[in-house]
Amino acid sequence: MRHLIKSFRLEAEPIVLVKSYPKQNFKTVLNEQSKETDLVLLGAAVPEVEKFDSTIHLLHDLLQSAPSVLFVRSAETEDILEPEPAI
Repeated sequence: MRHLIKSFRLEAEPIVLVKSYPKQNFKTVLNEQSKETDLVLLGAAVPEVEKFDSTIHLLHDLLQSAPSVLFVRSAETEDILEPEPAI
């Protein structure tokens, strides 16, 4: 991440948020840590079709007081860099 920031000539500091204890509310952590930021990169899995609406409502609630957010596809189990076998 630091290499990308440097190559883009940006003034940025990457910070990885990790909950201190299991019951800590992520929304609270996100709001506290991002209150003075211009952009948050937030990793998220692609929701399953049947959970799409509930996921959108959850994200809407989570991001009410967050700054600009860029979603990054993450938490996937497949290796998207592996080429698909020829048929």
